[in-house]
Amino acid sequence: MMKLQKPIKTDASFLYICPNDNCRIEHWVYLREARTKNFKIVCYCGTVFKVKQIQNIHINYVTIDNTVQKIPENIICDKPQVVVPLDIEEKCVKILTEYGFTEIESKDMLNKAYQKCATDNPIELIKLSLQLLEINNV
Repeated sequence: MMKLQKPIKTDASFLYICPNDNCRIEHWVYLREARTKNFKIVCYCGTVFKVKQIQNIHINYVTIDNTVQKIPENIICDKPQVVVPLDIEEKCVKILTEYGFTEIESKDMLNKAYQKCATDNPIELIKLSLQLLEINNV
């Protein structure tokens, strides 16, 4: 089972545009700077402007409803087949192993997904494989 982790630290950036109509250069400011009282940006054109102080930002995590764990209707097909075509399997296994799955895990995931929807599109097959994995491990 894969453990879901939250970040231990954040660093956000905010984009400000010089208020000078003849300039309009973009300036990136980090959260730690935007939290600073009276933080000012000095533009290349010589314009000085303050950014509205940010107190904090909040991260909303996706919540999963454990009572309904099903595959979205739009990815279920009515044409299940037995074996993933070799060329598609090779492409998908290569990608899934880059994600950290073993070759055996990848093939197993792909076969289960292919039973649900026999698609010739490797990307769709990988998406379905990962969705099935998520549903089974939540």
